[in-house]
Amino acid sequence: MKHWAQGGETRLSNLVTVCRFHHRQVHEGRVIVQILDDGAFRFTRPDGESFESPAPRATDWAELVAAHGMQGIRVTARTAITRWTGEGLDYPRAIEWLLANAERQKNVSAETSNDRP
Repeated sequence: MKHWAQGGETRLSNLVTVCRFHHRQVHEGRVIVQILDDGAFRFTRPDGESFESPAPRATDWAELVAAHGMQGIRVTARTAITRWTGEGLDYPRAIEWLLANAERQKNVSAETSNDRP
């Protein structure tokens, strides 16, 4: 596995499905992902200890794509493209919103629930 930021290709053979927690650990260097000769993934910690993963093997990707298609999920080259165009953050407005939201949360009693009829 080679991350795209380090020259890795964005194609199925260079992708692995991991949960948010382990995704972060991969980027922080606390989990290392290797593809074995049989297409299986090996996940190891920096101390060399490996652990199991429920991620699909490389040969299961066609089944995964088919299952996604049946669920109406369509991943394309534009799926993960952000709509952010580089504009700056309005810090005063953001801070004002955060403070107002914190104040609203402080004024909500423990008995109050949004899911009550």
